[in-house]
Amino acid sequence: MPPEGTVALVGEPLTILGTIMDLSERGLSFRYIQKRRQPFELSQLDILYTDKLIYIDHIPFRTVFDIEIPCIPSSRLFRLRRCGIQFRDLTERQAYLLKHLIRNHAKNLYKINSDL
Repeated sequence: MPPEGTVALVGEPLTILGTIMDLSERGLSFRYIQKRRQPFELSQLDILYTDKLIYIDHIPFRTVFDIEIPCIPSSRLFRLRRCGIQFRDLTERQAYLLKHLIRNHAKNLYKINSDL
């Protein structure tokens, strides 16, 4: 699991700000509030881990899925969505920072469960 406070910044200028739900060296998924119908023609995103100020910019990606998440029925003010992306052609710097973020700051559920 990604560290709490890790966000995805998509678009230039910023189009989507999302909370990262899952993170690996191959891709991630994030949750965001849909402002309007916004097709994912975007192809780069940034990752920001606010606690340690780790910033990985201009990560190329392709969208794997972008689905609506059912909300509380009485809440029609916004639509919550979840988007899954696959990283593409990371630079050495991007790959290094991503591995550092995952190894040093992400919650490792397998390690926690294997200690039981």
